[in-house]
Amino acid sequence: MFELYSNLQNSWQKGGEEKPRSKGEPTGSNMTTNLKRNPYSKVTEWGWQIDPQGLRYTLNRLYARYGKPLFIAENGMGANDQLVPDGKGSYTVEDDYRIKYMNDHLVQVSKAIHDGVDVMGYTVNANLKL
Repeated sequence: MFELYSNLQNSWQKGGEEKPRSKGEPTGSNMTTNLKRNPYSKVTEWGWQIDPQGLRYTLNRLYARYGKPLFIAENGMGANDQLVPDGKGSYTVEDDYRIKYMNDHLVQVSKAIHDGVDVMGYTVNANLKL
């Protein structure tokens, strides 16, 4: 089982000179200090990276290394959602951005399965994300 919250990179510069160390994820979810954000990934309004291809890459790397079935325990996107009238006397959240996030990640999981990765399951982290 693993959780994918972001795609971070080592902070070493070419030539062996060390860049200043970051403080890790601004959310505090990362315990390491020598990693930096992937500058090519999009980020949410909360500063969390959006990297569906990174999920496929991670699945392939973990499966190649350990050869064990993988279960994605948490994946999701937090946002400052706003309730809007639904036209029927109630309210809803228009979250097409979240639907796109989930779709893009599930497409990459499907590609990893086609790559030969044994994916047992996928769950959404819903307490903050839905």
